[in-house]
Amino acid sequence: MKTADRQDVLDAATGIAGDAGVVNPRVRARQRRGAALLITLIAIAMLAVLSTGALLGSMQEYRAGRNSLVEQRALAVAEYGLNQQLSNWSAARNAMSVGQIDSLRVGIASGDTARVSLLRLTSDLFSVTAVGRASVGSGTLEAQRETNLIVRIAYPSIPAGAAITSYGPLEIKGSSEVTGVNTTPPLWTDCAKFGTRDTFAVAYNPAYVPDIQKAQQQVNGKYADPKLGDPNNFVVFGDETFTSLAAKANVIANGSSPFPSGTSSTCNYSNGNWGEPNRVPGAVLGCKDYFPIIYAPGDLSINGGRGQGILLVNGNLKVNGGFQFYGIIVVMNDIDKANGGFELYGTLLLRDSNSSDESTINGNASFKYSRCSVANAMRGSSSPVRAKLRSWAPVF
Repeated sequence: MKTADRQDVLDAATGIAGDAGVVNPRVRARQRRGAALLITLIAIAMLAVLSTGALLGSMQEYRAGRNSLVEQRALAVAEYGLNQQLSNWSAARNAMSVGQIDSLRVGIASGDTARVSLLRLTSDLFSVTAVGRASVGSGTLEAQRETNLIVRIAYPSIPAGAAITSYGPLEIKGSSEVTGVNTTPPLWTDCAKFGTRDTFAVAYNPAYVPDIQKAQQQVNGKYADPKLGDPNNFVVFGDETFTSLAAKANVIANGSSPFPSGTSSTCNYSNGNWGEPNRVPGAVLGCKDYFPIIYAPGDLSINGGRGQGILLVNGNLKVNGGFQFYGIIVVMNDIDKANGGFELYGTLLLRDSNSSDESTINGNASFKYSRCSVANAMRGSSSPVRAKLRSWAPVF
């Protein structure tokens, strides 16, 4: 075969047509067969990887957001438990000893609960810890947060400068007795910590010298206190006032004879239950640590019964029969009559806003100053307040 013929055959085989250098389309198609499919598969794989990454990222963000939401709900549950206990502070906690713990469960909603523990640190401080749990029983969705709060017990500061402190006219006659000698109530065993300092039988406004029929009716004498010429001394008690204490009253006095109700370990709280001052057999000892604030919005007449705490009378007070009271009595007007077997361990404040009338104590009424009764009454009526600096802290 000639050389030219061999070249034509070679050109035909390689797809080159003569000198023009044009490639045969059919030959070029055979050389690139499968390239589009490969590119398509690669693109699909890349899209699958990208979509999978986006899905995983979205799922991760969703789970993180969901977990964060449950954790915040657990924190809110814990805070609710703290605030609820401050709002519903039990008077029995004021009698807890240092180191004693009160623990209880607070139900919030289905699946959300808080466990609150109160530890008495000192006579004035409590540590309140709340553990909040959200989505209880939901496995990995369950969250738990703990918070702690330091609270201080705020006591009213009611002056007890005498067994009876009076602004207006006062008459003591009959067989009644008023003593400023510190007297421990019968069978009260925890009074030594309050001291034994005595005071006067009667402290009075120098403008109104009390009329005391017999010298032996006053033990430790009387004292003319110039400060008692200001009636505000009978309505302002440190950080508290007569009005603010009345707003915190546990009991609204209805004039009936009050008696404790309960058992040796329980106390039934009601307007007719003013606590249990007695420690003798048969006493309702479940109410011995209950020192309520008792408020009478107007004149109050009592005929017998017994109680303890702080009695606020926004009017006149009249007492007949064998009424016993251990603590503090504040009367805005005067005592119309205190006779019979009226027995007070503590202190009596008479503002006597109507100085044209006089307070009268007669019969065989007995008024004995008692630091222990006064202190327990003020402590029993105390309320919790948050400590001023760093009172709240999250634990985890």
